[in-house]
Amino acid sequence: MLKRLVTRWVAAVSVVYLSMVCGVVSAAEPVNVWVDFAVSDFDDTDETRWHSTEYALLRILLPEWRKQTEVELLQSNTGRAIAQIREQRAGCVSNLLLTPKRAEELYFSEPFSLYFGLKLYYLSNNEKVKAELAHISSSRAVSLADILGADSAGRLGVVSGRAYGAEIDAIIKQPEMRYKLYVRGANDMAEGLLDMLSQGRVDYVLEYPEVVDHYVAEHELVLSSVSLKESNEMTTGHLACAKTAQGQRAIEQFNQVLADLVVQPAYLDAHLAGLPESLQKVFRQRFKQTFLESSNGR
Repeated sequence: MLKRLVTRWVAAVSVVYLSMVCGVVSAAEPVNVWVDFAVSDFDDTDETRWHSTEYALLRILLPEWRKQTEVELLQSNTGRAIAQIREQRAGCVSNLLLTPKRAEELYFSEPFSLYFGLKLYYLSNNEKVKAELAHISSSRAVSLADILGADSAGRLGVVSGRAYGAEIDAIIKQPEMRYKLYVRGANDMAEGLLDMLSQGRVDYVLEYPEVVDHYVAEHELVLSSVSLKESNEMTTGHLACAKTAQGQRAIEQFNQVLADLVVQPAYLDAHLAGLPESLQKVFRQRFKQTFLESSNGR
């Protein structure tokens, strides 16, 4: 009887010890989150600086998330970031577009960012491109498949590993399109492609209006755009983490923090800061539909 009690006591102590050790290890393992802005520029105490919507939202979310776990920001382009988190237990990518393929290998949070959909941008003084677009369609929205399918189509700049949505991805992944694409894999991603557009090295880029507006405000560049039939009116960004216990826990923590903060006026303001006043009324409506009305139904 005594021997049995001693055995049980030793087993119980072992369980407690292992739990403590595992807890320490887990607590000491930071969640690595890859972002597309320079990490050295990030300051979650500076409320006056605006870099991007992702930057502004993480400035709101990170302080609360870091109360639960250690979070480290790292910079990389999307393709490299996804490759990295496949090899990590606690790796995540910020502001990722949710696609069926990605959902098979990553855990996704609730949407935490909202954007107007992708548009096709080109230099306003590129007469060849303007003539081509006018020839393809007289409507406000054009098909990317028609643009790239034309014999005289220009070159489209895209980012390696980036998802543009199911329809657009299917178009640019067609073998016959590879001669009409410039695929950029550097960390600067969107800004690098816009630099190339301004230099005439590509004829088109696919980008979100907010990103282009911010770029144009800092550069002497005049761009025009067309809406694409293959692009949704609005797009949401998510936190995506490795399909591990640590990744699932990171998503659960992030969702909890998000639910508490998304209803705060500052969260909407962080989105509006990057938008021209002419778009803010429509955006407020879409924001309410995406975050506030959907959260009430959860």
